[in-house]
Amino acid sequence: MPQRDVMQALTALEPKTKAAKVREVMPLIEQRISAGVRIADILKALRESGIDLTEATLKSYLYRYRQKQQVERETTGQKIQSNAQRSSATDPVSQRHYSDSSSITDSDSSAQVASHGPISMQELDRLMKPDPAEQAEKLARYERLAKQQRRSRT
Repeated sequence: MPQRDVMQALTALEPKTKAAKVREVMPLIEQRISAGVRIADILKALRESGIDLTEATLKSYLYRYRQKQQVERETTGQKIQSNAQRSSATDPVSQRHYSDSSSITDSDSSAQVASHGPISMQELDRLMKPDPAEQAEKLARYERLAKQQRRSRT
C-alpha cells in the first residue's frame, strides 16, 4: 500500500470517543463562550451533532482544555523569556531595557498579570466570590470609620 493511501486512510478516520470529538471543536466552543453564548445552547448544538454530553462533562472538558492552554502559554512565555535573556546578553541596549523591566514593584503587579492574557478560572472565582469573613471585617472597619467621622464633625 503506497504511503499516500495510508495517509488518506488515517486522515479519514474519525475520533471515536466523546472527549476526542469535543477536543476537536474546543477552540470554537471557547470562542463562542467568550462571545456570550450559553453553555446550554452549546450543549444543544453538540447533541444535535451527535455528541451527547451532560453539562458537568462539558465543564470538565472545558476545565481540562483551559488548564492545558495555560500550561502551553506559560511554557511559551518561559521560552520567550529565556530567548530574551540570551539575546540581551549580547546586546547592551536590550540588556539595559531588560534589567529596567525586571524591577517591577508590587504596585505594578496587576498590570503585569493583565499582560499575560486571560486569568484562570480559579482566580476569577476568587475575585467574584470573596471570603465572607474578610468582607465582614472590611464592612465593620468602614462602619467604625464612618462613626468616627460623624463624631468628629459634631
